[in-house]
Amino acid sequence: MRTINRVEYGHLTAGAAPLGSEFAFNNVLLRSDGVVVKRLRKRGPYSSYFIRSQAESFRRNAERLRRLGIVTVAVLDVFDYPDEKRHLVTYERLPGVTLKEVMHQESETGSLLPEFAAYVARLHRKGIYFRSLHFGNVLVQAGNVFGLIDVVDMRFRRHALYPWMRGRNIRHLFRRHEDAKLMRKFGVQRFMDAYFAAADLSRPSRWVTQLFVPRTSRESRA
Repeated sequence: MRTINRVEYGHLTAGAAPLGSEFAFNNVLLRSDGVVVKRLRKRGPYSSYFIRSQAESFRRNAERLRRLGIVTVAVLDVFDYPDEKRHLVTYERLPGVTLKEVMHQESETGSLLPEFAAYVARLHRKGIYFRSLHFGNVLVQAGNVFGLIDVVDMRFRRHALYPWMRGRNIRHLFRRHEDAKLMRKFGVQRFMDAYFAAADLSRPSRWVTQLFVPRTSRESRA
């Protein structure tokens, strides 16, 4: 990881603009050449990211996902920017629109929800635990191909995830109010049915009601 100063940072981000309305603090910048500059805060000595920076984790995770056949960003470089206590990642912008945008555009059908459920099951079968799983971190490309962005916080196992890990990861979809609202709108049970069909798992009711779906969403279906 190369250290850069303010002048080099200025060259690196010349002509760049914040990417999307969610990034009010300019943590994700898009250059005119299609390269994204992601700014990551340095963590303190008690963080797991102190030994390996978030930027290095981003690069390693992206490379591993690509080896596993999962569409994600292609990292170009990582930098240390001590003047603002940041690490930087540059990567080519991944084409597509976020799943959140697609689901907001759909009025009633939520046609992509079962396909997304099957995609999450595929990640879990490959041993991928994506802590930042939410509709804003999944892109939909042509042909309804899904791709992952913001891949800093992720774990990989040599075998498929255990049921409790799968449930915990799916519950991340309910952490954000907007995502939880979309899940309830288009059908929590519909998502779970598609997930279990693709996951090749039996479906005891206990898993659905206690492990995979938060209590508030279970109550909303009653």
